[in-house]
Amino acid sequence: MTVLEYFIISNILKKVKEKFTMENKVCKILGIKKPVIAAAMTWITNAEFVAAVSNAGGAGVIGFNAGVTEAATDPVVAAENLRKQIRKVKELTDKPFGVNIMIAPQLDPFTQATLDVFETDRPDFVLALPIEPANPEIYKRLKELDIKIVSRPMNSTVENMIAAEKAGADVLICTGSEEGGHAPEINVSLISRFPEIKKAVSIPLMAAGGIADFLAAKAVCAMGADGIYAGTRFIVSKENPAAQSVKEKIIDTKAEELIHIPANPGYLYLVPNATSLECKKMESDGKSREEISAYYSQQGSFRTGMLLGNQDEGFINCSQAINVITDIKTCKEIVDELAEPFES
Repeated sequence: MTVLEYFIISNILKKVKEKFTMENKVCKILGIKKPVIAAAMTWITNAEFVAAVSNAGGAGVIGFNAGVTEAATDPVVAAENLRKQIRKVKELTDKPFGVNIMIAPQLDPFTQATLDVFETDRPDFVLALPIEPANPEIYKRLKELDIKIVSRPMNSTVENMIAAEKAGADVLICTGSEEGGHAPEINVSLISRFPEIKKAVSIPLMAAGGIADFLAAKAVCAMGADGIYAGTRFIVSKENPAAQSVKEKIIDTKAEELIHIPANPGYLYLVPNATSLECKKMESDGKSREEISAYYSQQGSFRTGMLLGNQDEGFINCSQAINVITDIKTCKEIVDELAEPFES
């Protein structure tokens, strides 16, 4: 290949990518280059991780308890922690990023404090977890602040998705029961749920749940997804603050080994250890999800197991897609892989 031919081909590819960026609905709304959002994972996000995802062309999200090792019990303290993380992300990137927020029926003190932070230190979008019936005043205030809303109802029913769209969401996320984190209470897979949601809404719809490699990304792209929301694959990244032992444990564990337990809310898929096995025993003994949740919370759950790496007391939570995760990649490598099907 001559220098001239290389120059011509490079310019053609550049124009194709620019055209893709302008035409992809999620990219256009959020101002990002690749339609990939890293999940707002409690405890295991921080400014460095969020900035790494955004600098890679996707969108990072500051999750609850980001950048700290102890939970804040005071809304003012929690708000100041968030403010510091937002400012730090802005020091590390000029690219769009989000903040996780819960939109419940009533405006609680922590959400109020978060909204107050946004008056002076705002993200480009919020990753909203609406608890139906979600408070319309919160949506209204976010709109007044010119903050985009990416809404991910925990249970991706047609009714919940339509409600989020009517409330003012700019982008929706359809989640299947394969996901990590608190999986939906309704046990319906992404491939079964997505098509009916796609037909029912008119705004961009992203896919979530068990998407951890190129082939899974290609599958949801073929279903008509406008982008991908992924968590577990990003846990096993070099920049994620999860303990190194946690990343290695996820790689070494098979999906068929995962412990499935009722949680509050929804369900959890857990790597086998003392805590997860005890939770499963409690379920077999007829204990309620509230009792099971109280037990794993006392053990430290996400914080102790995933952030601090204490696998005896806490737990390791992940999606069913772990069999395809065989190495620790950079956020850029993950964003590029998951976005590739949308660029062709």
